[in-house]
Amino acid sequence: MNILFILIFSKVILVGTAASEVIMVSPDGTMDFMKIQDAINSSRDGDEIVVFKGIYCENLMVSKSIVLKGEKKPIIDGKLFYNESSPSRAPLISITANNVTIDGFTIVNCDEDTCGSGAIKISSSGCKFLNNVICNCSGHGIYISDGSNHLISKNVIKNCEKAGMKIFRTDNNKIAGNNLSHHKTFGISIEESQFNELMKNEIYENKRGGIGLRESDLNNLIMNDIYQIEEDGVYFRRSSNNVLKDNVIYGCFYSGIVLRDLSSNNVIEMNSIWNCGECGILMVESSDNVSIVQNNLSKNSDCGIGIYGCERSTISENQISNNHKNGILLRYNGRDNEITDNIICRNAVCGVHIDQCASNFVLRNNIYDNLNGVTVSDSNDNEVISNDIHDNDQGIILGSTKHTLVGTNLVRNNTNNGVQIINCDENNVSKNDIYDNGIDGLRLYSSENLTLYENKIWNNDEYGIQLLGSSNQNLLMDNVVRNCGQGGIYIYEGHSNSIVDNRLIDNKNFNGWNDRSNKWLHNFYSDYAGQDIDGDGLGDLPYSIQGRRGTFIVDPSPRM
Repeated sequence: MNILFILIFSKVILVGTAASEVIMVSPDGTMDFMKIQDAINSSRDGDEIVVFKGIYCENLMVSKSIVLKGEKKPIIDGKLFYNESSPSRAPLISITANNVTIDGFTIVNCDEDTCGSGAIKISSSGCKFLNNVICNCSGHGIYISDGSNHLISKNVIKNCEKAGMKIFRTDNNKIAGNNLSHHKTFGISIEESQFNELMKNEIYENKRGGIGLRESDLNNLIMNDIYQIEEDGVYFRRSSNNVLKDNVIYGCFYSGIVLRDLSSNNVIEMNSIWNCGECGILMVESSDNVSIVQNNLSKNSDCGIGIYGCERSTISENQISNNHKNGILLRYNGRDNEITDNIICRNAVCGVHIDQCASNFVLRNNIYDNLNGVTVSDSNDNEVISNDIHDNDQGIILGSTKHTLVGTNLVRNNTNNGVQIINCDENNVSKNDIYDNGIDGLRLYSSENLTLYENKIWNNDEYGIQLLGSSNQNLLMDNVVRNCGQGGIYIYEGHSNSIVDNRLIDNKNFNGWNDRSNKWLHNFYSDYAGQDIDGDGLGDLPYSIQGRRGTFIVDPSPRM
């Protein structure tokens, strides 16, 4: 039974009833109408209009709740009725009625180039736009405004001078399974809209961006493929409380995801972002309280995640690798961000770099095979705690920092120093295991008022702890330093340091070396030859510590 018979039969059985009717259109005059608009004008709410294959030169005004069904992709072509003296500026299809379905058309050559319109303009609610092709439009492909609850699915939209799809002041729409490419602005642009779901769209080779949100909240972007974008893959401006999940984003000229200008409280979860020209994820201008969780960020030309001037975000359980500069970069007054439980490896500069920021937390990360594991520079009140930092060139670097806590980390098997501290004041390095590093376990340069407490430092190739460049007034207390290749604690340059209650065991050449007036007291030295006759736990004879130019200082009461 062919389709024509079915349609005619369906039409016949409905005659004389109030039920919906099937109306047929063909350009050859063999059906009810030759023009689609004539069929629309004769229809009632609930009718279905079937449009057969052919080329239709019309602007359609759909003001009734009907179904327009294309058979074998009939073409609505704006070019064939365009003339320069009286150009068509109306959309090729304008929908003002609720609950309209447009299914199976090819719509081309619309000359509507205003920002508030497109080849298809929908200004109603509950419509479905399915299985259509839109191309070669001088404005937007689809423009939706002031309605809600639309389904836009399985369309191919390409070569528009503005966005492939513009969603403006409309909520609760589902945009799913569309292919959007080669547009001059965004594949999908959303403005002042909420509760929209963008799912499983393929968006590529657009000039300005893949998906753009402006002043739009509470939208979900899920399982989209976004690639080869000439600017940013996803761009948010003043847009909050959105979810980006399970998207694949790659090959963007700038960044994969950008949050700018107060785009706060967003969730970025389980996305894969690689080969972008700047950052995988970039957050700037007070885009605060963002959750970045379980993403895979690799091979981006700048950093995996860049956060500039943002606060209270959580970066957790991400895989961040092979980025050409930093894994994670925090800069310019970023505060109270938490970097936790990430795997950060094989980045060309730093695994984590905190610069000019305060009160951030780097906690329980596995950081390896970077040039520098963690660098904190020109920053105060940050904490680096319980990380495994290994197989980097440098483990941890603190430069020009104050009130920074480095605690309970494993810092091991780094090519140069385990922990290097330069021009710092009032930092605390406590309870770390620092071992098997290629130069020193802990190196201080021109740093003062530090506390080095209860660290276990062993098997480093040169010194366990070395002080250089006038490092003064530091407290070294209750550390265990053993089996280091050149010496235990080496104070090459520094005065007024207190070296108290440390255990210095089997270090090659010396357990302790002194420069100028430092205080050595109650340390255990594995090469001490004295006795404790009175049984107070302290040696009865002082322990001599060699210094420069043949000088000596003593620990008057070495611990037994």
